[in-house]
Amino acid sequence: MLEIEKANKKTLWFDFIKLWVYIEAGQAHAGIIIVPLNYAHRHGVWNLFDEAVRCKYFLKRFANVPEEKLRLVGIIGYEQQIFRDGQYRNWNSNEFNLLKEKAKSTNKAKQNQ
Repeated sequence: MLEIEKANKKTLWFDFIKLWVYIEAGQAHAGIIIVPLNYAHRHGVWNLFDEAVRCKYFLKRFANVPEEKLRLVGIIGYEQQIFRDGQYRNWNSNEFNLLKEKAKSTNKAKQNQ
């Protein structure tokens, strides 16, 4: 079972629980949470991989989730990129804001036609 989490670092713990539900129901043997190392938004960049690893630790330490259960869910981090002006660039808040401004100007141009 695969869970791809991109935007909400506050609900990562719930992704673990969803995967354990599938595993305990016999619909999966293990789970993987895939998260970006560089989730960009208007105000900066979040490293959701670090957040997921921290969440797994907190589930063990404070929710007393057994190690056997924790081993059933792996975490994979990846770096997001954007292809712009003929080359790949790391996705960051600058790229996010450039893309957002381009979308706004394109939308305004369409409305003025």
